[in-house]
Amino acid sequence: MWSHPAYRLYWAAHTLSSLGSTMVAYAMPMVVVVTLHGGPQETARLVVAQSVGGLAGAVAAGLVVKAGGSRRVMIGADAARFLIQSAVPVLFLTGELSLWALYAVAFLVPLCTAFFGVAESVVLPSLVAENEIADANAKLWLGIGASLVAGPLLAGVVAGAASPSYVIGLDALTYAVSAVVVMRLPVGGQGQCVSGGSRGGLFESFTWSLRQPSVLALLACGFGTVVFTGLSGTVAMYYRLEGLRLSPELIGVLGTLTSPGFLLGPAAAGILLRRFGPGRVAFAGALLLGLGSLALPAARGGLLVVSAVLITGGILADVGSMAYQSMSQALFQMIVPAERRPQAVALQRVLAHLGGIAGPVAGSLLASAVPAVTILWIAGLGLVLSPLPMAFTRLVVGRSQSSPGVAAG
Repeated sequence: MWSHPAYRLYWAAHTLSSLGSTMVAYAMPMVVVVTLHGGPQETARLVVAQSVGGLAGAVAAGLVVKAGGSRRVMIGADAARFLIQSAVPVLFLTGELSLWALYAVAFLVPLCTAFFGVAESVVLPSLVAENEIADANAKLWLGIGASLVAGPLLAGVVAGAASPSYVIGLDALTYAVSAVVVMRLPVGGQGQCVSGGSRGGLFESFTWSLRQPSVLALLACGFGTVVFTGLSGTVAMYYRLEGLRLSPELIGVLGTLTSPGFLLGPAAAGILLRRFGPGRVAFAGALLLGLGSLALPAARGGLLVVSAVLITGGILADVGSMAYQSMSQALFQMIVPAERRPQAVALQRVLAHLGGIAGPVAGSLLASAVPAVTILWIAGLGLVLSPLPMAFTRLVVGRSQSSPGVAAG
């Protein structure tokens, strides 16, 4: 991959943008609490605004994004995100920053990000050869893993030294750099040629995706993973604090000790896919994510034993999550024809946002009826079962409906 100049540019821009996004994920709630003196209700509204914006963006992107214009959409989305997020530090400096302005930013940025993500699904495969797509995604997610390790620390340093609002402004600059890099990327590259228009409408392409067993298996696994991750997230922190009696400082230390999994996951995927193929690696990664998540409800005993179990489970879950996400993304790019890919990825993102809403809602309802540890067991077992559709489906790679497919493993 590193021998392709266009891929190196793309990787650098993507990694920098991912670093900024990781930082802003920590900074936005900090702005609500520290700068604007909000509480849990205000933070919840922020999360809702982000979820609704992402969902609306995914639907809209599926309607308007066409394969041939994907690069222009990426540039436009980056430019829009730069302008929107730059408003936060400007409003902060002028004393005009308010919760409603922050909610608007929280809605608009995920909306633009959805457009970028749908368009991106066509651009990356055009930069590399078909047999390099899986390896390209593994290395791409290695950069994402590095951003997940460094992002929280950098966000904390900048927020502590200056203001959380400046973290959001710093993230805006990464989008400006990304837009410049995307402008320099070749159209068509050495990979597949991209047709100029989308074949069929949004809902016709949605229907096509649901009729393809390979695509349906990936969608089902992705939806289940998001739902049960959200279900676990509603009570995980509460259980650590109240159920296991861990201090906030120890929770932070344990989280840091599990972070190498963000790097080990895509690195392992890049090595294993050469022997087992992206399909088997994606399945194994999703299964490992589920098994690792069971460590939290299973942790028992003294502080050292509990810490060791949580660190081991956290590393396994992070390794599995990164391997699964990198290979499932590659499989989508390999299985779905380019002319249908924007709409198929839009459907994938719509389901992800719906799952991101359904999981926490289910968790809040269950929390009033059953103990937190029971919810964690349900979520963990759900994550273990989520990849089963991939286990019973032959993932077939084909560039178009009429072209012969080859097994993805």
